[in-house]
Amino acid sequence: MPRPTVEELLDRTEIQDLLTRYTYQHDVLAARFAAGEADGTEFDVFDEIFTPDAVIDFTKSGGPRDVVSKMKVFMTSVYPLFPVQHHPFGQMQVTFSADGNEAETRAWVLNPMGYGKAGEPLEVFTTGGYFINRFVRTNDGWRISFHTYDPHWQMGDTPATLEQDLINVIKSIGQ
Repeated sequence: MPRPTVEELLDRTEIQDLLTRYTYQHDVLAARFAAGEADGTEFDVFDEIFTPDAVIDFTKSGGPRDVVSKMKVFMTSVYPLFPVQHHPFGQMQVTFSADGNEAETRAWVLNPMGYGKAGEPLEVFTTGGYFINRFVRTNDGWRISFHTYDPHWQMGDTPATLEQDLINVIKSIGQ
């Protein structure tokens, strides 16, 4: 394998930074939503991370698949149920298109989650799997055009009411 160019190294860094900014938003906002201190406008930063027509696919973890604008509504509605979230990721594989203007990534992620409604004890479980993304180079730099989480294992039980709560949230916002 030939040594990467300086441009490719810079691209890899920008791509990793976008994914870090995306996961950081999840982790920081979870507790604020649960405490009623967030209103969803915090997800406007996604406009700097994703393309306007980007798709986020949470179907493998029980959520919907939709364009980023609608997924911001979903996340605003479901975050009060998850006051604890962490998304450390690593071992990211980046594959560039022949012209260097698109990239695909796959990164290991651990996803400890604390699920619970106000006044109830948290139920903690952890999943592990991959973030799989497609990126495109735009006039404003790299942006995510597709994101999904592909879980491969779980430690701890899935909370008994989680599936129905997700269904109720999805129905309530019309997704």
